[in-house]
Amino acid sequence: MDSFGQDTGAIAEEARAVGIRASVGCPIVVGGHLWGVIAASKREEPFPPDTEAQLGEFTELVATAVANAEAHAELMASRARIVATADETRRRIERDLHDGAQQHLVSLALRLQGAAASIPSQLDEIHQEITVGEAAIALILRSEPSGSCMQGRYDLETGAYWEGLGPHLVAADMFPK
Repeated sequence: MDSFGQDTGAIAEEARAVGIRASVGCPIVVGGHLWGVIAASKREEPFPPDTEAQLGEFTELVATAVANAEAHAELMASRARIVATADETRRRIERDLHDGAQQHLVSLALRLQGAAASIPSQLDEIHQEITVGEAAIALILRSEPSGSCMQGRYDLETGAYWEGLGPHLVAADMFPK
């Protein structure tokens, strides 16, 4: 606007009262929504003819910077939500695996005790191997809950604690399936 001389309204009256003779302004539009306005005013001669175009280009830069900052903030919030969800899921899986391993080991220990009680005395070697297995399970169940119980379950399932006992358990249909 080159002059407020003939204009009416509160803004024109205020501009004349403080001696503003010319003003130029452009909206800042971010994501299709009005975010703000940039305006400049002068008390002397009017602005050069290309001032409005230059201010328009500047508002596009401002809108891009604002959109980038908002996108960055949204990305950081999204990352935080993803990390929190992944951590909670990991903790739940660890808890479920740990609890499941303990249940599996307790059940296996009870089955071994039952098997040991039913072994005839002439099969003392098998009875001793079952006793070793029971001791290994007891040791695992007393271990720290930091994952060693899961290692113990793996060792039990792969036969690392009692080589040679597995075929007897399979033959007696006592090994967990």
